[in-house]
Amino acid sequence: MLSEPSDIEAVADTRSFGPVRPQERVPLLDVLRGFAILGILFVNNDVAGYHTEILFPSALDQFGHRLIYVLGSGKLWTLFAILYGVGFAIQLERADARGTNIIPVYLRRQFFLALIGCVLLFVIYVGQLLNLAVHGVPMLLIGYVLRRRPPSWLLFAAVALLAINMSTVIPRDFERDSGLSGSPAVVQEDVTSQIEDLRADYETVAEQATSWNLDRFGPQFRGQLRWYAHFPGYVLQSWKNPNYVIYMLLGIFLWRIGVLREAARHRSFFVVLLAVTLPVGLVAAIYWDTVWHSWRLAEFGLGAYPTPLTRLVFSPIGFISTLCMPLAYIAGLALLVQHKVWSRVLSVLVPVGRMALSNYALQALLPALVFGVYTPGVSKVTLGVWLTIAVLIPLAGLQVAISRVWLRSYLFGPLEWLWRSLTYWRLQPMHRTGTA
Repeated sequence: MLSEPSDIEAVADTRSFGPVRPQERVPLLDVLRGFAILGILFVNNDVAGYHTEILFPSALDQFGHRLIYVLGSGKLWTLFAILYGVGFAIQLERADARGTNIIPVYLRRQFFLALIGCVLLFVIYVGQLLNLAVHGVPMLLIGYVLRRRPPSWLLFAAVALLAINMSTVIPRDFERDSGLSGSPAVVQEDVTSQIEDLRADYETVAEQATSWNLDRFGPQFRGQLRWYAHFPGYVLQSWKNPNYVIYMLLGIFLWRIGVLREAARHRSFFVVLLAVTLPVGLVAAIYWDTVWHSWRLAEFGLGAYPTPLTRLVFSPIGFISTLCMPLAYIAGLALLVQHKVWSRVLSVLVPVGRMALSNYALQALLPALVFGVYTPGVSKVTLGVWLTIAVLIPLAGLQVAISRVWLRSYLFGPLEWLWRSLTYWRLQPMHRTGTA
């Protein structure tokens, strides 16, 4: 069974404030991070997004496509945001134990996470790093102000943010296509022409994937520079949708009430949590996914527009699905790691979770090479839904192997080491032999 450090080991080291040391880590959290990161690999490499239903209409292909969307889309980054809040809660406890003001350190941490994300975006898509960096700032401020308040205050803050967000999102969803209902009135010839044009576009992309495409670096670089000119506007716009902050505050709450630091003592809590969140999350996710696909197809000339009532409940049900499914994953994995056999199986995720930042970059780079973004490869459209999944499975296994081998010699992943060194403004030890 995965061993967990005691409360004292986790937070009471009174030496200089710095990164959590390997012996202080909670294995369950690394299992959860590893699970989230590997799952994100499959979500980010879906064949053709919402065009999959048109390009691959068979029932088997649709099942694979919808399976990824129902189980993963929007849920795994929610899980990662919850864990990001947990990480902050741990660091906050450690800082308080040392009498250190965490705000300057954590603001620096967020700044350099954003900077690393901005640099990587010149080559590969790692946009969620900016989301974590930007939303981590209000999380820091709220979490710091409420650090000595009862944990329930964190829930009150999260609910308040949710109410504010829904007050703007629900009217927007309700008004979207408000004059349209039922099946769109379209000419069949126009729909056929649109589908043929769409398939032709994807065939062109598939052909390009088999050759060198280094000329894409230039437009990618220039496009990112233009986007960075509007970065302040992106930050302000992101803060208008505080869902990530809500998830982070939930992570702080879960750590504060102690269920994650000592999962074995809270088995009944996780059993109840799983029994509630899994069925509710699955039903909500299937409903939301069905409505959203139908909505997109209606815009394309197929399917039906949602009714006014459906538009009204669309965002609340979406939030329920993206919250309940990650909580179900947390509960399910927390229960499994207490089982001797499953603990051994899930232990392979620990190195992946410890190198989550490096693995996120790696899982963006590897598919870019395999699927012909810059170098000759094979198009996901050519492979189809299930063959693409079949290619992603060994890529996930490769990440597990790389993480395991790397951490035999080093304390951190390469990007984790860089991030921590910049955050604490001093070079962190890297080699395991250097800490003996």
